[in-house]
Amino acid sequence: MKKNDDILIDLRVERPSLEEKFLEITSIGGDKMKAFSQHLLFELKSGLRDKTLLLMNYLFPIGFYIIIGTIMPKLNPLYGELLIPSMMMFSILVSTVLGMPNSLVTYRNNGIFRSYKINGVSKLSMLAIPAISTIIHTLIVTTIILVSSPILFKAELPSNILGLILVFVASTITFVGLALLIGGLLQIIHLQL
Repeated sequence: MKKNDDILIDLRVERPSLEEKFLEITSIGGDKMKAFSQHLLFELKSGLRDKTLLLMNYLFPIGFYIIIGTIMPKLNPLYGELLIPSMMMFSILVSTVLGMPNSLVTYRNNGIFRSYKINGVSKLSMLAIPAISTIIHTLIVTTIILVSSPILFKAELPSNILGLILVFVASTITFVGLALLIGGLLQIIHLQL
């Protein structure tokens, strides 16, 4: 308390809290985008460090692609034209539906989402970052499949690349939405148990 011309001023009321400072910093133009990109970069790196995410994003889809690429053309010679689209869909499905819900539940159980909420990170960002990270990992795996399948397995590139891109985008959005829904339901079921 400080006396100023017979008026008592409480200094604690005038001083902004840490939360207000954080919100002030993040509300200035590009700082929100900088925080978002740093969070995304951290999520991409953790996708490579975490053994489960590494398995679901890279090892399992690429391993399955190599096994199917060597076996299926011998069983069905016409499978070469289906190899790229089918393995693309498989990698999207595995990365999103099998990988994302587990990480969402882990983040919630470890209190990471609570920490973000306390520090003013929006709910949309909390869900968008894992989704975008998974999409980037899936895009990398799909590019590996697209480039290597004509070389390794003499597979035909799809004649309609624009259609392939459209199917990739539509299926990725659909499976990411499904993974977020599954992750939310797993959190609710875990809380009830």
